Amino acid sequence: MRFCVKTNLDERFVQQNLVQPDLVSIFALPRQIDLARQFGISTKALETQYNYLLSLPFLLVAMTLIAATVCLKFSRFAQSPAVILGGILSGFLLYVTSVLVKAFGSSGVLSPLLSAWIPVVVAMALGLTILLHQEDG
Repeated sequence: MRFCVKTNLDERFVQQNLVQPDLVSIFALPRQIDLARQFGISTKALETQYNYLLSLPFLLVAMTLIAATVCLKFSRFAQSPAVILGGILSGFLLYVTSVLVKAFGSSGVLSPLLSAWIPVVVAMALGLTILLHQEDG
C-alpha cells in the first residue's frame, strides 16, 4: 500500500535535517551551511566540522612534533618503556581532547572556530615546548 501526502516541505529541507556533518565533503560544507541558515536550522555542527577539516593539517603537524619529541628522546637515551608509554598517552590524550572539544563546538557550548583550533594550538605549543626543552636543555 502506498500513501501520498501533500506537504509544503522542500526536499532540500528534509535532506538538510537528516545529513550528518561527518558525511559531508569539505567542498559541500559551505553550501550546506548556507542551506541550513536559509531554513533556520542550527549550523553549529556543520561549522564545527568545516573548521575541524580546515585545521586538520595543522593538527597532523602538531602530532608530528609530539612524535618527534618521543623519537628524539628514544634514540638518545635508553628509556624505551617510559618514552613509548608517554608517546602513546600523549596521542590518546590529544585524540580525546580533540573529540571532546569538537562535541562542545557541535552542541554550541563553544564557538565552532574555537572548538576546531584549540586542540591544534595546545598540541603545537606542547610539542614545540617539549622539543625545544629537549634540544636546548
